[in-house]
Amino acid sequence: MLQVLFPLTCAATAAAAWPPATVVDQSVEIVIAPDRSAARTTTWTVRIDDPAALGAGVRAPPGLEGAEDQGARVVDGVLLLGEDTAAGAVLTLTAREPVSRGPGGEVFLTSAELPTEHASFTVTAPLSAPLSLWSDPSAVPSFDTGRGTRRLGLQWQAVPADGLGQAAWSTFTSWDEASAGLQRVVDRKLAEREALGRAVAQDIEGLGVAGIVERVFAQVALDPDPADAERRGTWAGAHDAARVAADGQGTAAERGLVLISALKSAGIAARPAWFRPRDQRARCRPPCRRRR
Repeated sequence: MLQVLFPLTCAATAAAAWPPATVVDQSVEIVIAPDRSAARTTTWTVRIDDPAALGAGVRAPPGLEGAEDQGARVVDGVLLLGEDTAAGAVLTLTAREPVSRGPGGEVFLTSAELPTEHASFTVTAPLSAPLSLWSDPSAVPSFDTGRGTRRLGLQWQAVPADGLGQAAWSTFTSWDEASAGLQRVVDRKLAEREALGRAVAQDIEGLGVAGIVERVFAQVALDPDPADAERRGTWAGAHDAARVAADGQGTAAERGLVLISALKSAGIAARPAWFRPRDQRARCRPPCRRRR
């Protein structure tokens, strides 16, 4: 069985020397129930330094859709300023929403466009619930217990605009359990050989794994930042393999769908799986000892 691996990391994008806004505080709190269902509360406080430079808005963290303050509102993942938003205005946006109805996990990222003065990420879970928490090495961890629960926290200070604070949590007991849900999502989006088109699938049996990878990457250009926000970094929002092959471009996830479809068409058993590059992760377990 060939596993097609996709990284959990995200590269920061370059920012201007004088950013138009500054994240004063980004706070995310995850509360996990005994059945491993989870809810997320997100609070984002941002100071607007140059409203004129934010005519098209600025990307907001996940979980704030519809949140508003002082005439500004998050629409399609972008914070749009109000007509009267002045330089120096400090906006605080907050929202709470369910994350999962059972085992799950998410990635936390600080802004890849703006500097962040302070960020915090906390997870509260029953002592009986399985829980893993990862972070980048710059995070400062904390750990506390009480009344049958444990609380794990991470904090970042002075993250530059070209930096990125990263964390991820999971209540899955194994990578196999985590990948099971991914497998169901991916299976619905795969394509048969005919639907992949001649450019991808012609004489594919004789190419071997390396040859198939080379052909798919040559035929499907990478589009890392599509205009449709729902497609960014998500399998649920990804276009199906047949459409991506016809378009000739797609996100990393979409190109992965074409690759898995092509491998299966050649008779190679392939499935998706997550992985963590060892040189870009730090793991935090009670009592939060770091492992490099």
